[in-house]
Amino acid sequence: MSSDQILVKKPLIFATGSEIRKDIAESHGISCEFIKSEVDEELIKLNFHGNDFDKLAIQLATEKALTISDKNKDYFVVGVDQVCSLDEEILNKPGNKDNAIVSLQKLSGKTHYQNCGMAICKDGKIIWQSSAIAELTMKDLTLDEIQRYLDLDEPYSCSGSYKFEANGKDLFLNVIGSEYTIQGMDIDQLIEAFYREGIIWFMKDFKNKVAVITGAGSGMGRELAIELAKSGANIALAEIDETTLDETAELLKKYNVGVSKHILDVGTGSGCI
Repeated sequence: MSSDQILVKKPLIFATGSEIRKDIAESHGISCEFIKSEVDEELIKLNFHGNDFDKLAIQLATEKALTISDKNKDYFVVGVDQVCSLDEEILNKPGNKDNAIVSLQKLSGKTHYQNCGMAICKDGKIIWQSSAIAELTMKDLTLDEIQRYLDLDEPYSCSGSYKFEANGKDLFLNVIGSEYTIQGMDIDQLIEAFYREGIIWFMKDFKNKVAVITGAGSGMGRELAIELAKSGANIALAEIDETTLDETAELLKKYNVGVSKHILDVGTGSGCI
């Protein structure tokens, strides 16, 4: 995966209400919308047969993406989900401390799996699916240790009843797999998929270079101008509407880069050199 700055160039939505997954996306430079999908997860799990829990995670992620995609045409929609499994059992989000104690007692001293499922949809169609699995072996925990941990993190809305990104990582003897997989979103796989689908660019160093942006008065043109200005590029704005052109130029002032304005219609021969 490239270490260059990421620029989202196509409309993108993550079908999640998870703050940790939002933080992961934003920390990797992915600027987009986040909309919680109201999919009945328990019904999907109830109707699932077998123990290929990574496939269940993909199904959950896909249903979330499709639900949001049906209402947001022309957007790429990402669904993500995870399934915590111990042997043949799924350990759901506990919801409260008593349930979390039961879950952690089951996991104590044993190896379990966090199955991460991901999907990308557009216009109600699936265009990409994948999964990742992390293997975690928990320490032998006493009831007192479990209660002390729960008082620290209160992980009652977390798969497996722990927050690995906080104090939960201290509960384990051995972990095989990415921390992002454990948190239910393998961001490295997603970024690679975004790049292949043309959803993102990897931006090089644009400092002191000139970027010509057409359709700069609104939408993706304006967003692209802002992102390039943030990276230090000087911006030549082209737009047929003088009012929206001026608005974009005003937005770029705070980035202290050169900005020129050009009123023209690149869709006509007279608007092009």
